[in-house]
Amino acid sequence: MSKLTTTAATAHTLSLTAMEEASRLGQRTADIDHLFLALVVSEQRAGQVLRSLGITLDSAREAVVTQHAEQLASLGIETQAPAPGRIVFHETGGYEWGDRALGVIKRAGEGVRSGDATAVLRALVAESSGLIESVLTRLGITSDAVVARPSPGATASPSPSATT
Repeated sequence: MSKLTTTAATAHTLSLTAMEEASRLGQRTADIDHLFLALVVSEQRAGQVLRSLGITLDSAREAVVTQHAEQLASLGIETQAPAPGRIVFHETGGYEWGDRALGVIKRAGEGVRSGDATAVLRALVAESSGLIESVLTRLGITSDAVVARPSPGATASPSPSATT
């Protein structure tokens, strides 16, 4: 499969799942947290790695909600997160990627990067806001462990410094 085909297929698959996650919360813009949740359930190598580290969709969702609440509280804002509802993405329209998430997806396909879900995960962990690194810490996992760990039965990927 060509790099362009791989990148397009990965972006499409992750888009569907991330937009579904955004729709659960009544949001129309998918951000890096939704992209992370999409990777958790991905059947590609990145999802296998995350699940092999013990991350489940439920634990990832909870870590994201808790991280957002803590960030808001650090600014003196106390609020309840919107209660998750059912996925309505396929019944509604007007969904799009946020700039941060779109940047991650683009970086995953630049240069020597493959554009697959593993490249997206590497770019997401390295994303400058530190949100996903903080979510991983909440889950008891370091970003280095995520990047370095091969999926079961797979060979190890090059380190992020080799691809960035």
